[in-house]
Amino acid sequence: MSNLVVSRAPVELGAQALADNYRQVVAEHRTVLAQGCDQCEAHFFPPLLGCSKCQSNKLSWIECGTSGVVGTFVTVHARTVTPSMGIPKWLRDRTPYSSVYVVPDSVPSIRIPALMEGSQQDRLAVGARVDFDLSDPRTLQVHLSSA
Repeated sequence: MSNLVVSRAPVELGAQALADNYRQVVAEHRTVLAQGCDQCEAHFFPPLLGCSKCQSNKLSWIECGTSGVVGTFVTVHARTVTPSMGIPKWLRDRTPYSSVYVVPDSVPSIRIPALMEGSQQDRLAVGARVDFDLSDPRTLQVHLSSA
């Protein structure tokens, strides 16, 4: 596998243990992670209990790097929850915010969901360069790259 492997993903422990381990490894390493198959080298996010390409359960957490490109996004302006759109309580008073799907530079075959807030949203566009920010433990944030 060409990407930096952080640790093995404990898929044999089940979905909840895998999710808990994902959060723990992200917090310990302070890096954005995806899963990689040790057998066929496929990459995926969100984490799975088995490879969607070859069905292997030999999976590892791999680093996604520190930056990427906006693949798609939507900016949320409404604070009202509707039957078709739920908003987490902690985000309701932070509108407008943008839900951004980022194509990481290190793993271009996947999309990582992230959050963008503030005036930089006015310049947000598909193809824009962004940097990952793990300073908020509740969510992955992104900021437009200065370079």
